[in-house]
Amino acid sequence: MIRLLIVIISVYASLSGQAKYNHPELEWFTFETEHFNIHYHDGTERSAREAATVAETIFPKITQFYDFVPEDKTDIILKDADDYSNGAAYYYDNKIVIWATPLNFELRGSHRWLQNVITHEYAHIVSLQKSMKMGNRIPGAYIQYMGYEEEKRKDVLYGFPNSLVSYPIPGTVVPPWLAEGIAQYMYDNADWDHWDTHRDMILRDRAINDNLLSFNEMNTFGKKGIGNESTYNSGFALSRYIAYKYGSGIIKDLMVELSNPFQFSINDAFYNVIDIDGEQVYDEFITTLKLRYEKLTNPIDINHIKPNIIIDNGTTNMFPIWAPDSNVFAYLSNKNNDYFGQTDLYVYDLDSSFRKEGLRRRLFCANLASRW
Repeated sequence: MIRLLIVIISVYASLSGQAKYNHPELEWFTFETEHFNIHYHDGTERSAREAATVAETIFPKITQFYDFVPEDKTDIILKDADDYSNGAAYYYDNKIVIWATPLNFELRGSHRWLQNVITHEYAHIVSLQKSMKMGNRIPGAYIQYMGYEEEKRKDVLYGFPNSLVSYPIPGTVVPPWLAEGIAQYMYDNADWDHWDTHRDMILRDRAINDNLLSFNEMNTFGKKGIGNESTYNSGFALSRYIAYKYGSGIIKDLMVELSNPFQFSINDAFYNVIDIDGEQVYDEFITTLKLRYEKLTNPIDINHIKPNIIIDNGTTNMFPIWAPDSNVFAYLSNKNNDYFGQTDLYVYDLDSSFRKEGLRRRLFCANLASRW
């Protein structure tokens, strides 16, 4: 006899996008502000004090923008023990990790680091907690169907399992483009992050070459080249478009709609908020984008001069340095690699069109994207 078992299992998970390195030599300290617990290690107190000031300054602006205040004080951890820079928001843990060294990223303009990253990550904390379906103690669940073979002996309680169907129920369903887009938007009139010329260059290049990410492609990371950055850019641009056309209050309304336990579609969420589904909003955004860039590039097209391209392999070709008294230059390129920052050193001779490749010896092959 087949027995059916339906089980709802709450899943408690601790997720980390960064590698964890233990530094037992560090001495850690903590102080509290009205809304935050600030944790820092020796050598980072100055950054921690500035971070506390920034966090309290932007707290009322973000919480008022989303009409939401986290249940407990948010922990902010300042780190500066590795040759690394980033920020991370663990919204189920109500925790932010900040690397004190500013992020110098070639695809974005210059911004004040702590003001930018703390506002960005706290916008994640507030917006994503606002969108939670089951609170921050239950990040998700599974409905499971289990079937068993008929018992062969009387002393066997259940037969051997022969079927299992597991259906996940996520506790948060905000797509990546929206999560990152509104975190870059921050709040009305925020100026710690802005639509700089680097971002515009990437989006403009995709628009005029009919290579924009589709609505579905914007929903995922894991891309090669500048694909992941394009998810950020496209999300930022679309979030700005939504705020300017429909009013910035729509952002909060979308988070409220996505917190509905039975809402799992960003398409339907848009329709329930503004009577237009997400695909139509995206199509209108793309039309507006292409018209704008067409007007901006018309003068260039009229006087178009075709350049002499000497190197076109790789997504990343940058930082050329000329050798003294010669037509030889060295540069960095990610040719034959998948990701933007995985570069090798190359030398090119203009006189002979000779390129000496791969001057940096590759020690391992961790620079290729997965093929599945």
